[in-house]
Amino acid sequence: MVSLLTVAALKEKLKDAGLPTYGLKSELVTRLLDAGVSPKELKIVSEREVTPEQQSDESSQQATNVINTTVDPSTSRQGQADLLRRERDIAQREAELLRRELEMLRVTSRPETNTPLRAKVRKWQELKDLIGKFNGTNRDFDRWEKQMHTLLSTYDLSNHEAKALVCSKLTGKAQKWYHSRVDCVELSCDNLLNELKKMYEQRPDQLSLRRELEARTWKAGETFADYLHDKMTLANRVPVVDTEIISYVIEGIPSQELRTQAKVQCYQTIDAMLTAFTNVPAPNGAHQKPFQQRRTDSIENSKAQDKEQRKTKETGIRKCFNCNEIGHIAADCKKTK
Repeated sequence: MVSLLTVAALKEKLKDAGLPTYGLKSELVTRLLDAGVSPKELKIVSEREVTPEQQSDESSQQATNVINTTVDPSTSRQGQADLLRRERDIAQREAELLRRELEMLRVTSRPETNTPLRAKVRKWQELKDLIGKFNGTNRDFDRWEKQMHTLLSTYDLSNHEAKALVCSKLTGKAQKWYHSRVDCVELSCDNLLNELKKMYEQRPDQLSLRRELEARTWKAGETFADYLHDKMTLANRVPVVDTEIISYVIEGIPSQELRTQAKVQCYQTIDAMLTAFTNVPAPNGAHQKPFQQRRTDSIENSKAQDKEQRKTKETGIRKCFNCNEIGHIAADCKKTK
């Protein structure tokens, strides 16, 4: 489509409409058509209807228009200003879109599915290492259950993840009991813990735990750190306060000399005692009797001496309890006591 109007006439119409006047003739025509000017007013005809003379005139007008556009500084500056204005508007719109996208990212929570698989595996392994296994021993269930509840309440785990964690820590009799149940797969984590509680919750005898603590002594060839570790583990099951634990640790030392030195030092903390005995070798020879057994033997010896004294008074025979000879008493004995 070609307009029969001259470039000057087209620019005049553009000025009247308040539109830019730079560009080729075809651009001027397109700008007027976009502004709503009718094709009839612009005298637009098909290219077939244009005569060769009109085509030559058209070419010369376009060349003149290009020259005028290049030469006219005012028209060039106006076009550049329009382009800059449009570029600025586009940049402002893009900045506004970016701002809205950033705001949406802040508000929207990050989906859980975006968590890397390696991070999930690492987190699962760390959780499994935080709690020990339960093998069906009644005396260990109460402590194990408290540790499990604390772990589940601390970390945000789903019901399936929590149950998988509980099942992974069952061994021995507890694992056999779990697989023997028909509804083991259907049980939730809370129901599983409740069933385990019904099966294995039995309060351990505190007296037997305390006797087991007293019976643990420092064995020959054993480091003091290993002995202290076992002693602390047994004390935590009773439980025993820290100051009392130190007394139990000292009573478990077979050597009377080392026990006396430890009592004289008056250790206030377990760490201080461990530091002091780090390089002390374990006593050799026979193991020391447990504290309870030593106390029982002392009582029995006292009873035997009282019985012997009563027997001596009844028979009138004087017997020395220092040298076990007859004829004098211990107060008159000349032998070293």
